[in-house]
Amino acid sequence: MKYIILLFALSFPLKASSQLAMPIDPAGQNKDWWVWTYFDNDTTTGSVSNFKCANYVYDNWHALVFVLKNLQLMDKGIPVLAAAGGTVTNKLDTFPDRLKRSGNGYGNFIRIEHNPQLYTLYAYLRKGSARVKDGQVVKKGDTIGFVGSTGSAYEARLYFRVEGAYNSNFLDPLGYLCGSPPYSALLNPGPIYDTTFGLLDFGITNHAQYSDDTLIERPPTLSEISVTDDDYASAWVEYKNVSAGDNIERIWIAPKGNIFSDKQDPSSSNYHFGYFRTFYPTYQLDTGIWTVKFLFNGDSLCQMKFHVVQVHSGVARTTPIIQPITFPQPAKDHVTINGFSAKEARLFDVDGIEHPIRFENNPEGTTISWQNLSKGAYYLSITDERGLLHRAKIMVTPE
Repeated sequence: MKYIILLFALSFPLKASSQLAMPIDPAGQNKDWWVWTYFDNDTTTGSVSNFKCANYVYDNWHALVFVLKNLQLMDKGIPVLAAAGGTVTNKLDTFPDRLKRSGNGYGNFIRIEHNPQLYTLYAYLRKGSARVKDGQVVKKGDTIGFVGSTGSAYEARLYFRVEGAYNSNFLDPLGYLCGSPPYSALLNPGPIYDTTFGLLDFGITNHAQYSDDTLIERPPTLSEISVTDDDYASAWVEYKNVSAGDNIERIWIAPKGNIFSDKQDPSSSNYHFGYFRTFYPTYQLDTGIWTVKFLFNGDSLCQMKFHVVQVHSGVARTTPIIQPITFPQPAKDHVTINGFSAKEARLFDVDGIEHPIRFENNPEGTTISWQNLSKGAYYLSITDERGLLHRAKIMVTPE
């Protein structure tokens, strides 16, 4: 009966020139986004089968779902495109983003009617991003909204569903080869079918709140961890497509070259997306340059280095940072902080030792100058004319 319904729905196909197009920019695959899960064509409970007749799909999942690399891309704006011409039947645009939990339905969505037997649904859209209204006629490729994290989307996702009738008779947009008889794809070309493991991102952070919530928001990757200011040193990687039995190994190498820890983590299940992380309290770490290596099934995946110091120039990390803090600086013996007027300035190296400097206020800002500093990182502690304390990191690069 299942396939009779499908054949009926597909007996009213779009014209060949009006086949469904990708609802997200195809050029972004494995750079900005990847396929989180495919459509499950198997109605048997506990059994799954995607359009390739493979088990790379979640049970009873009736949509093609694209997931963004991080929430910063969502904030930047990744357009959602109309897969074909049609009329907007309904939309919702008021749910907030970043709920980061399941069980909240589709969140914000837009549904388009292409003909009486073909609809498309675009869900988890960013709050306030809809570019269409009910009853509006759209063309294939029109931007109708932006990828969001509303509804049941823990991270930023686009939920794309094809309906053979309004909110029913759900169709696999990529077709299904194992049907009886099989049926062809409506979405053509579709995304690249990719079930291989991939490294998406990695970094070093000092967050004591060590959770996916923190990493999805992408805390700044640090090159330096302070024993006095930071509770933890944390290394993490973001991955796609880990299979049961795959092994992620994490090796911490201390400043003197000895292995501090070597942990392996064989996966017990298949995961389409996730994080591996490893962390230690800073009081356990010697000062100096540390190296963290991640290996996937014995092969090198990535390597990260960071400097553990006792104290950030004696200035608490909670003290505001003067922007910008880009480095290396173009000058070898001075730096100008634009739009800033200083009352007092002090310069420290990464071990907390103070070095003599001069500072001068001018129409552009405050110029800090020094002499005979070794190459490396330094920290400015600056008090402005209102008595407020600020800090800035600079990199001295002598010629």
